[in-house]
Amino acid sequence: MLFASGCLFDFDSSKDYTVTEMKTFQSEEELASYLKTLRESFEYELNSNYYNLYYGVNADWADENSISARSLNFENGRLPQRINSTDIQLKNSNEADIVRISGNVIYYTPDNVYLSNERPFTKYHAEKEMIYDLNLNTYEIDIEMPQSASVFSEIAPSGDIFIDGNILVATDSVSVMAYDIKNPAEPKLMWEKNVEGNYSFSSLYDGKFYTVVRQKTYDYPLVYMNTTVPFSDVYYSEVSNDFYTHLETVYYISQLNLSTGDLEECIAVIGQDSSYNRKGSFIYSAEDDVYLVNSYFPREDRYAEFLVSHGSDYFPKSFIKEIKQILKTPDFTEYAKEDAVSNKIENYTADMTDRERQSFMEEIDKGYNQYLIDEGKGAEQSVVIQIHLPDLSVDSGVIPGSLVDGRSMDKKDGYLRVATTAGNENRYMPANRNNGVYIFNSKMDLVGSLNYLLLDDYVTSACFIEDSLHLIRPNESSPRLVIDLSNPNNPELAGDLFIFGYSVYLQPIKDNIVLGINQTKKGQLQLTLFNISNKTVPKELDSYVSGDILTSWTYHTFSGYMFDEKRNILLVPSSSGVSIFEIKNNTFNLLKEDTHRNGTVIRAVFVDNMLYTFSEKEVHVIETESWNTLKVISIPQPNAVYYERDYAVGYV
Repeated sequence: MLFASGCLFDFDSSKDYTVTEMKTFQSEEELASYLKTLRESFEYELNSNYYNLYYGVNADWADENSISARSLNFENGRLPQRINSTDIQLKNSNEADIVRISGNVIYYTPDNVYLSNERPFTKYHAEKEMIYDLNLNTYEIDIEMPQSASVFSEIAPSGDIFIDGNILVATDSVSVMAYDIKNPAEPKLMWEKNVEGNYSFSSLYDGKFYTVVRQKTYDYPLVYMNTTVPFSDVYYSEVSNDFYTHLETVYYISQLNLSTGDLEECIAVIGQDSSYNRKGSFIYSAEDDVYLVNSYFPREDRYAEFLVSHGSDYFPKSFIKEIKQILKTPDFTEYAKEDAVSNKIENYTADMTDRERQSFMEEIDKGYNQYLIDEGKGAEQSVVIQIHLPDLSVDSGVIPGSLVDGRSMDKKDGYLRVATTAGNENRYMPANRNNGVYIFNSKMDLVGSLNYLLLDDYVTSACFIEDSLHLIRPNESSPRLVIDLSNPNNPELAGDLFIFGYSVYLQPIKDNIVLGINQTKKGQLQLTLFNISNKTVPKELDSYVSGDILTSWTYHTFSGYMFDEKRNILLVPSSSGVSIFEIKNNTFNLLKEDTHRNGTVIRAVFVDNMLYTFSEKEVHVIETESWNTLKVISIPQPNAVYYERDYAVGYV
């Protein structure tokens, strides 16, 4: 069923079940009281059956040194995290990347640090395990003579890299370091800062360095880098009890002096962390703005309330009586109640066939969603927070639903476009879902929207292509839904786009030409060029099937696909390196299979008539006239060492 509405989402401010836009505190006392309330709520949950059931922890022994405490995000973290990587086209210098160029030197930090024996945890004991040496660095590669290019020096730490003139800034999960690289052979450390939390994002803008760092804290006052954030610079959203509210994370957005590292400005945003829900929070940057999205989901104990009041339509009286008893249990939190109710339903449906069970649950879900509508509870809602650089001013807007996926936000011509999906994904799908797109201006005023799209249908991905939004469904035989965004104030439904099999990914190449990426039934990589000048009637131009079997990296990580419009060169990562194509007359011409000994190429860059391809262990120098490999540069690797440390081995 297809239905679309152009109306803006209407919140009734007279009701207390909505999520508000961001606001600041009116006094230090109000901020202190707010943080105290959050702490008391979290301590109650930590001692609850929910944590004992799932994690085997309680507040008495979850100290800051235990692995369980770390898994609950108490520690700042010591493993480098490649959070803010861009694609393999070197973009604006204000964006972080793992490859940067200054003069005749390439700075490269490989992405190859991970724990080898991570396991779920419910028990707690010590055992030896292998872990890679964490002291990786950023490597300096001399490319003045490409045929003899080599690593000649290194600096710490490994991580995302920025270069501004003669200053290089490198970030990892725990620190920021700035180096004077006027003499690359002898880089000089200018300053070093501990990020005092979990690094989430950074940006270089107008000679200033900006970071977004998240902390688990309820301590008053809020102090970052020895600076107290005043109450008037602390932002929060009021969220009613109808939603899950894991407001245990403070996001510090800071401005650092690039030459000295001194903290010049700082604000704080109280919000959610993604550890409780994969869509709990999201960070996106575009132009001179950083966006933080917090999504809130309806509490599942409302589901239990629904079963009490309407469950007789589906269950016997004895079942409803047991649900009532669960809700009355005083030491059960909402999470423990949710789990207990779910177990009851699972046991009740155990003797049903899969088809019977799905039909039964979908019928209940339809009734529950109608109950939420009748009671004014609604589905999930999201706060989109805009932090403007350089002054760190804040605007925000509230929209229904949560982001479809990591490509659900896009900014064009000053307008932020956001694709959302609404409908409880913790129960059976696709029943009772609602999808939409919302458009904000530079002041975060909602100027256009189109919602109630694909009712009762599940959307797996969103893709913005110029003035269009594609909503993609999991069934390969289902068409994409295309929305025309050429008028930000009045988005319109363009229609269905039938590109069979291409539910995976579409990458814009140039005007009206897109690259479709999918896998064949044999698991092979399949590439197709389309002309989409007609938004709903694509024309297939050419297709190429590789003998390569798609790996999880190449299938799900699309940041490795690169198109150089000047040269008409397309680079496609493969399990063994990268495939290099020339796109000429809208056809594929395979120029080279660049094979790396450890596998997939994660970055590439053109410098003059040379192409440099980067994997975790190698850098290849390729001459672009003959496409011969002139040099293979080995990247130093971490040593495998053994540590005896506490870690969890368990069962679920």
